[in-house]
Amino acid sequence: MIKQMETKNEERQSRRGSHAFQPMAGIVAGLIMGVWFLIFPRGVPWSSVNFFSGAVLGRVMPENVPYISATVLHFALCALYGVVIAAVVRRTRAEWAILMGAGTGLLLYLLNLAVVYYAVHSVYGREPAVLIAHVLFGGFTAGVYRGFISRRRALSTDARPIEE
Repeated sequence: MIKQMETKNEERQSRRGSHAFQPMAGIVAGLIMGVWFLIFPRGVPWSSVNFFSGAVLGRVMPENVPYISATVLHFALCALYGVVIAAVVRRTRAEWAILMGAGTGLLLYLLNLAVVYYAVHSVYGREPAVLIAHVLFGGFTAGVYRGFISRRRALSTDARPIEE
């Protein structure tokens, strides 16, 4: 009786495993892509902005902002954006998750633009490059997140003993 209840509970968990919101996987996905965007601040390697520019998700900080402060802010935003993107794409198929992640990156850019324009106007500028960085970040982070939760689901189903 208890074994049947445990089996039913495991089946229920494996069915909803890929749809359950996993914020830690979103944070890790955001931080992984944050490393990429730290090395290539505009998201692509052929940009004039480099690793030592002190950029936060494509937006170059002024000279008076220390590099370490920009890096900490960069990773904090990447983790926060990762959770938001994870919440949006958790119920989608992997193919659509990348597109939805890119769309979410666009919405996060618009929110970022409003905050920067009204609160910290000194870092406003070169917005097309920042827009592209946000859209790329959203799509890539969604792909990494879906990869994480798909992998976790596969591992959890492989761990069940086979009944004879």
